[in-house]
Parts: sequence; structure tokens; C-alpha cells
Amino acid sequence: MAETVRIDYEKLRRKRNELGLKTKDVCKELNLYQPSYCNWESGRSKPIRRNAEKLERYFDCKLIFEPLRINPESLKKLRVEKGTKREDLAGRLGINLSTVYNWEAGRIRPTQKYVDKLIDVFGVGVLCGEEDFIDCKNDNYIDEDISKDIDMLLEEENKRLEYVHKVFAGKV
Repeated sequence: MAETVRIDYEKLRRKRNELGLKTKDVCKELNLYQPSYCNWESGRSKPIRRNAEKLERYFDCKLIFEPLRINPESLKKLRVEKGTKREDLAGRLGINLSTVYNWEAGRIRPTQKYVDKLIDVFGVGVLCGEEDFIDCKNDNYIDEDISKDIDMLLEEENKRLEYVHKVFAGKV
């Protein structure tokens, strides 16, 4: 199965609108299935890497969110600072204890799925406060673009949560 990638779907929609294009125009030009494209642009699904790269070339902009990598030494330091035992972390993530040991030793790296779960476990402040926790392209800091992307994603998630709350409260 082909690898799917996370993209900045709001930027994708914004770029298309800036160029005055309709989704059918983009799909025809790039030979893409229009319902899939609409799902990518709304954030309901993720394109395979080949299609995401095709969109980046077409719109001449960065759309793919490269996976965040965790600095192994900082993961252990953060876990200890938060008072979390390896066993507890493994249980919360639904993984083997040996996996946590291997992450902290740098023998293996967590997949993006587990990076996201680690961020959930330790809180969003991990991204903003513990600069060396995230190893972005082997630099131990979060650059300005990634920080903006994180802010944008958090804002989108808050909007989604507000909507869900309204739905359950019967206000929509």
C-alpha cells in the first residue's frame, strides 16, 4: 500500500483559490480523482506521497508536513521530569515496554502515529516548551514555519472540537 502523507490542506485550498481555479480544473490538469482531491482539500483524507508532491509542484509551495522526529535523550529526560515510568508510558501507548527502552536508547524511532500519541501524553507544551524534545531535520529546535504550522493545526482542532460540542449540545 502506498504511503499517505499529511498536508496543509488549508494552504492547498488557499493556493487554488488565489489562482482562481476550480477543483475540477486542478484535477483535470493533474489527472486526479476529484472526490479524492476534495477530501484532501477539506482534510478528511490524506493523499499518497506521489500526489502530494505533484500538488506541491503544481502550486509551487510546500504542502507536505514531514514527520516530526523525537530526540531519544530528550524523550527520556522529559519522561523522568514528568514522573512517568516506562511501564506506564508503554501502557498508555499500548506498546511493549521494550519499545520504550529502544526509543530512549535511540535504537529505533517512533512512527508518526506514536509521535502524535507522545505529544498527547505529555501535552502540547512539549512542542513549545521543550525545544530539544523534537528533532526537526536533525536540528534541535522548532523553526518559525513549523511553529506557525503547529499553531494553525491547534486552531483548526479547536474549531473542530467547538463544532462537535455544538452538535452534541443540539445547537447545530
